[in-house]
Amino acid sequence: MGIGRNTQGARRPLPIFLAGSLSILVQTVLLRELMVVAHGTEMTLGFGLAAWLLGGAGGSLAAAGISGRIGGRRGLIACFIAVAVLALPCLAFLRAFKPLAGYLPGQGIWLGHMALLAFVVMSAPGLIFGAVYAFGVRFLEENAQGSPAGSAYWIEAAGYLAGGAAFTFFLAFKLTGAETLAAASALAIFSAAIPARTAAARVLGIGLSAAALAAALILGNALEIRTQAWSYPGYRIESVATSPYGQTTTAERHGQRDVFHNGHPAFHHPGVPAMAHEELAGWGLLYANRASDILLVGGPELLPILLGRKGRRVTYAEPDPGLVRAVRAASLKASDPVFLHPGLELALKDGRALIESSRQRYDLIIMSTPPPSTMALNRYYTEEFFRAAGKSLTEGGAIVLSLPGSQAAMDRNKARLNGAVFSALSAAMPRADIIPGETNILAGTMAGEPVPDSVLARRHRERGGSFRVFSGAHLSYRLAERDRREIEKEIKPEAAGRNRDLRPSALSAGTMLWQSVFSPGWARAYGFLARHSPWLWLLLAAGFFGPRLRHGGAAFTAGAASMGLQMLCLWGLQIRSGSLYHWVGLGNALFMAGTALGAWAYSTRSGVRSVGMLAWEIAFTLWALAFLMGQAFLEMPGPAYLACSAVTGTILGLEFPALVTGRAGERGISEGSAAGPVYAWDMAGGFFAALAMGVVIIPSWGMVPAAALMAGIKAVSLRWWIKG
Repeated sequence: MGIGRNTQGARRPLPIFLAGSLSILVQTVLLRELMVVAHGTEMTLGFGLAAWLLGGAGGSLAAAGISGRIGGRRGLIACFIAVAVLALPCLAFLRAFKPLAGYLPGQGIWLGHMALLAFVVMSAPGLIFGAVYAFGVRFLEENAQGSPAGSAYWIEAAGYLAGGAAFTFFLAFKLTGAETLAAASALAIFSAAIPARTAAARVLGIGLSAAALAAALILGNALEIRTQAWSYPGYRIESVATSPYGQTTTAERHGQRDVFHNGHPAFHHPGVPAMAHEELAGWGLLYANRASDILLVGGPELLPILLGRKGRRVTYAEPDPGLVRAVRAASLKASDPVFLHPGLELALKDGRALIESSRQRYDLIIMSTPPPSTMALNRYYTEEFFRAAGKSLTEGGAIVLSLPGSQAAMDRNKARLNGAVFSALSAAMPRADIIPGETNILAGTMAGEPVPDSVLARRHRERGGSFRVFSGAHLSYRLAERDRREIEKEIKPEAAGRNRDLRPSALSAGTMLWQSVFSPGWARAYGFLARHSPWLWLLLAAGFFGPRLRHGGAAFTAGAASMGLQMLCLWGLQIRSGSLYHWVGLGNALFMAGTALGAWAYSTRSGVRSVGMLAWEIAFTLWALAFLMGQAFLEMPGPAYLACSAVTGTILGLEFPALVTGRAGERGISEGSAAGPVYAWDMAGGFFAALAMGVVIIPSWGMVPAAALMAGIKAVSLRWWIKG
């Protein structure tokens, strides 16, 4: 009996720990898949985390209301079974959604569908894991486990850290998304068996989980290919590969191989270079004094043009090195000799990191990446990037890129996009030029004087042997059309603002332009929200001078500020590395590890428990201000943002159980009864911040003003406690 009781005691925290691990695994796989469906846009993190937190708030409230009747044990078992049943169907629905909604393979998704998909797929598991917390607190109460609210919080968060680290450093490289969720379903069955009352039930559950795990490992890859095929109807899936930068899918149809990166068409073979490709390559060759050493970032279709003359050396890179491998493999399968050309060098490194770290100098850098509709793409259109590119150019070297233009007057979004990027290019390069047309060509040169038209014409005759449609007549037409003064008046670079890493003025314009292709109405609605979002400062002012909101209000602001700071950390990580697709799980896990540390300290250290709420509010406000100063005055590297996630979580972990204890004492109720409502308010604040910050505020305001808003939120909450 003694041994049995000790074993049972050792098992008590384990289901809650495993719930944390399951939560981060399911959340991360679904968030990554949402990014793929939406062509890599980081706004899916805002929608997805908001939906998860909304479900979590509802699940916590519902479970708090019924946990006294059904008990923590049965509630936990039911939640684990629900996770096992639901995980894979959520992934399948994500991959089948675009064909069901009438989208073609490779077509983008508009904001309304993006939000709908996120809330359908993420809120259901969020609801289950929200209920797990309330049932976990009740389960620990039933077993007389110290401070149940704080214990459940830190045990679950420790599971978060373990699951996030396991996924980031191991599972992401070994298992596909379908395999990971199938294994998570097996783990959920195992977790349901642990709190079972009888040994027979536990043995049965463990046996079922072992069988489910074996099935996951045997059938998981076939399931991955099968569900991927739903996203690309009519295609035969040849390969699916993930890298830290995204998912690359190679598919074949009627003898043509298409390579999709995060769902976006990236390469076709066989294919004829479009006029836009030839123009971009052509203008680059004309603007550079020499054209011997060339760096091409993106646009493998340009390779036959650039390698068409002997003596040229071309380094080909991509924002995602995995895409380089997929494009090369697709070309070699079709016996295309371009990737066997002796003048070609493949750079298996993020294009921006290559430019910032390489000592090699290039005569010409050609940027053939899509317009900046995501923060990952915006990294290639900022003043900081152009300055780094300038240091990699030889004397007389040039960098060229293209943006959407118009033969007639440009609409507002195109004008803002071109203005912001041209302003950044002008600030970074000695000379910047823009050639207007249906596709605008932007060129920055190391020479301080403009390149005369006669020189461009002569270089065309000397270097244009591989051109098919970029003829001398077309060049004359574009040169005759050019009028820099008129185009600069139209794009208004000064008004658009310089596009920078932490102040991405081109991003919101690029997002609205991208969305206007699919749904002009939603693009206008998004623009309306972005323009009027500064009114949030008035809402803060009303809260600052308004009535005191006690524990519920403090829980809301704690959730909002912590999730807002976490969103800033995730976006900052994307700005610095471009590989948030890989690090999102670890970033969220470190945030939860911080909450584990804080909640553990509160539940086990009497000195920490004796600290009043005013002190916690001061600490949180000071941290928000410190983060703001870091954004404003320091160039924080990627690992610093991961560390900030952990610190933010730690402060939240200290304050949350204090709020639960304070509410329980104020209302004369148990901590189990107080935990659910406080958790729900915390989740509601997180929901608001994830949605507002991740979808509107960071893309349209930039990092520094968004960080100031989070500091303001905590200042309001601090004011409430000072008044008390």
